[in-house]
Amino acid sequence: MKKTLTQLAPQLQQHGILPVYCPQNEAEFETFRAAVLASPIRMVEITLRNHFAVEALARLKREEPSLTVAAGTILSEELLLTAVDAGADCLVAPGYSQELLQLAEEKEIPFLPGCVTPSEIQNAFRRGYTIQKFFPAAINGGPAALTLYKGAFSSVSFVPTGGITLDNLSSYLALSNVLACGGSFMLPKAMLAAGDSEGIYHIIQNCLAIRGGTQ
Repeated sequence: MKKTLTQLAPQLQQHGILPVYCPQNEAEFETFRAAVLASPIRMVEITLRNHFAVEALARLKREEPSLTVAAGTILSEELLLTAVDAGADCLVAPGYSQELLQLAEEKEIPFLPGCVTPSEIQNAFRRGYTIQKFFPAAINGGPAALTLYKGAFSSVSFVPTGGITLDNLSSYLALSNVLACGGSFMLPKAMLAAGDSEGIYHIIQNCLAIRGGTQ
């Protein structure tokens, strides 16, 4: 039986980062995989925004079964089923959809809904989702908003993404209601295009060092 999102939470909290990547081609995908596997993190998000990304997710799960792979940008029931068939360990959506949550529950696969307003957070919490994605974080109040939400939603933890950078990462990770920060900022397009897996590895290591400094 698949793990619940609560069971996956320690993986997020341990390292505090969730690299988010949409594979474009074979060469970039191999650069991404080499960088991640060289690092200590063992959970990533693959956003399913093209056909190759679906193939890459399935291959990653097949060839690296110890790696926890979330399928991101789940916008429809069709894409949800595609992600499940590809072997995703959990699903991530940019927004809140009762229909998608219902289908994920039927498929018994963990789901991370995107919530930013009090109503969205409350509705997801009432349904049992105590871990939620906060997206896009930067334009929805960032750390200031999450600080205020700690009082009203003390039982909810967040995975903020959107507008997070190396410069502001520590301000998010310092919050007790933030499990981890997701983003593609750890995977610069120029480095992926150049095949610079070592450079990406060092960025990931810098993020892990920031996480260590906030604990």
